[in-house]
Amino acid sequence: MRLVKICGFFVLAILFAGVGLAGEKTDFVFSSFFDPYNLGGHGIAGELLHPATISCPGFEATGIPMQPCPPGSNIHWRGSVLKVRLVSSDVRVNGWCTIIANGNWDPDFTGPVWGTFSLAVDGGGIWEGTFEGQRWKEGNHWVGVDHQVGHGTQGPVEGLVMRNVETITSPTPMPALYWGETTGIILEPGKKH
Repeated sequence: MRLVKICGFFVLAILFAGVGLAGEKTDFVFSSFFDPYNLGGHGIAGELLHPATISCPGFEATGIPMQPCPPGSNIHWRGSVLKVRLVSSDVRVNGWCTIIANGNWDPDFTGPVWGTFSLAVDGGGIWEGTFEGQRWKEGNHWVGVDHQVGHGTQGPVEGLVMRNVETITSPTPMPALYWGETTGIILEPGKKH
């Protein structure tokens, strides 16, 4: 019994020591909006810097932007480069985000998504990161949930870590128009509470 108590004490000590090493945590939220063609009628928001390369396994691509593969075929979406504005409750996450996005979708435009991002913060600094998630259809729109991890690489955010989850909603099968809502934390490793 004494050995169990001693082991339990050491496990708790290690766990609490880990909490101190994690550093300070700050919660934040941000919104994003992407509409480079004014499909929503509220003005142009964001920019498509490079369209995706589309392939349709077993089929020829159609060349039609909103139905790039024949109905009933899967869609491989690669290397779409988007520039999106982020508006956050934390000034360290306000800025323009360049996203390189990919997806493997079924005929309903649903399936996994992944990619990288680089956020140029308005007040200076750069976040670099990755995301991965899943997209599905709900009624007449598509919803995706992405898990994102970013590392501050320059300026005031250098050395910080950002972890967040973004829920993205799009009324179009291809993401030509979407809005996102995000909750997350910024970690300052080594900084005590």
